Amino acid sequence: MVPEVLLFFKATAYFGIEEQMTGGRFQDEPDFLALLPHLTEEQRHWLRESTSVVHPDHPWLSRLS
Repeated sequence: MVPEVLLFFKATAYFGIEEQMTGGRFQDEPDFLALLPHLTEEQRHWLRESTSVVHPDHPWLSRLS
């Protein structure tokens, strides 16, 4: 498994849909927090750039800087 790709899927597949109905997918935030310290700068950059193309207002973007 490639962690940045997994997080990209979690950041984009459901963002906006479940967020409107329930406030977001509660299981995605702990996964993000668990994997974040293990991402290299290159992986963070890829995830930040890729996610911003699909959802430029995603809350994870600021924490990937």
